[in-house]
Amino acid sequence: EPYRTQVLDVLASNDLTGVTARAAAAAKLAAVLEALEELATARVEEDLDEESTEAGEEVDDDTVKTASTLLTMYLAFALTGACVISTAEGYPVEQCLFEAVSAVGTVGLSMGITPSLGAVSRSVLILLMFFGRVGGLTLMYAALGGTRTETGLCPAEKISVG
Repeated sequence: EPYRTQVLDVLASNDLTGVTARAAAAAKLAAVLEALEELATARVEEDLDEESTEAGEEVDDDTVKTASTLLTMYLAFALTGACVISTAEGYPVEQCLFEAVSAVGTVGLSMGITPSLGAVSRSVLILLMFFGRVGGLTLMYAALGGTRTETGLCPAEKISVG
């Protein structure tokens, strides 16, 4: 509950004298993400302490690392795409962020600015759509997987004939 009030206080703060709108939006986003990270960490630790010891289950470290990597990748691509579109086209960051997140999530929603975008911004949206459709895990494996050296063996069975 204190995290919720902290996030709401940050979003409601309007004392931004001498700060550009983009810097203010970035500061608010950073504060919200920090509060959400603290909340998620606290809840995960509570869940792991209470539920995993009762049920005898634990979350594998590799699973947590993969999930956090994918989340970071999606956020980085969406934020980078929104900043590129906003810089190239001069639209507000909020509208560009909506377009970028919609593209990564392959949702199909738009705020109506897509028809007026230039070639660079449309290319960014196309790449974000491709990334969202193919998926972060697939792209990670394609980029970092390398070649597989092990070959599968067929099971052998001795059949008695006659």
